[in-house]
Amino acid sequence: VFEKAKEQGKVRFLAISAHNPRVFHRVLENYPQFSVIIFPYLFLTKEFGGDSLLSLAAEKEVGVIGLKPFGAGTTFGLRPQEIKGAIDTRAVSLVKEMLQEKRVSAIIPGVNTPEQLELNIRGSYEKDEPRTPADEQALMECRENFYANLTPCYQWRPPFSCSETQC
Repeated sequence: VFEKAKEQGKVRFLAISAHNPRVFHRVLENYPQFSVIIFPYLFLTKEFGGDSLLSLAAEKEVGVIGLKPFGAGTTFGLRPQEIKGAIDTRAVSLVKEMLQEKRVSAIIPGVNTPEQLELNIRGSYEKDEPRTPADEQALMECRENFYANLTPCYQWRPPFSCSETQC
């Protein structure tokens, strides 16, 4: 279907979004039609074993878009229902850190307020600047928050703790 739609000029690129890295490994190894993968990407992705996925995407020349870069609020110590309107200046350090990964084409942080948008944009403009002590502190705090609030469906380190039906 994709090839036919591409020939007709209806589509140019094919992307896939999922939460389970196993899906992406299978897709990247077996379906060269995909141009982009979209998955939850945090500043901790490499720590979770996501480096192999980023390397495979680069090898296959497939773009990577990260979504949920704040772990649905867990990096700030929030539950998803508490995010709306919450402002956390550590977002600047997180966006900056994530965009330093050259194998990631873009990240898509959720935004509910103009202030949140401003923080995300500021982080993107600072992506090429070295880490500051304030960045180091923010990353440490957000790492601790994330692990303290981690749900089984977001554990990327094998063995995966949830099935596709649970997540």
